[in-house]
Amino acid sequence: MGRWSGLANYMSETLGSRDKATESSMLVVAPEAALALRAALDGDRASDEHAIRVSLDTGGRMHLAPSDIQKGDKKVFFDNRVILVAAPEVAEVLSGHTLLIRRSNDGSTFALRRTSGGEAD
Repeated sequence: MGRWSGLANYMSETLGSRDKATESSMLVVAPEAALALRAALDGDRASDEHAIRVSLDTGGRMHLAPSDIQKGDKKVFFDNRVILVAAPEVAEVLSGHTLLIRRSNDGSTFALRRTSGGEAD
């Protein structure tokens, strides 16, 4: 994950309008995180049927892994490509959060933060 450097988009069921007023928003993805997800997919030469799946374990910890896009998944689009998917129940839990990159002396990791006012801080 440290090689991932990091455009904000929202989870939605379809690629329709990008108008925030009409889009069904769930998880906000910070620009740097969107770039990192796209770079990871490009680096793995993933096809358009693949994306990074966000999931939660029984302890509520977030996990990211390459995955097939499944029917019913909530999707995050970046640069006209699906970069992040989640099962509807996971997307609901993540509603109101922003996926971002947290930097430290130990490297970079993805992190979740509560979204304030509908946008990433």
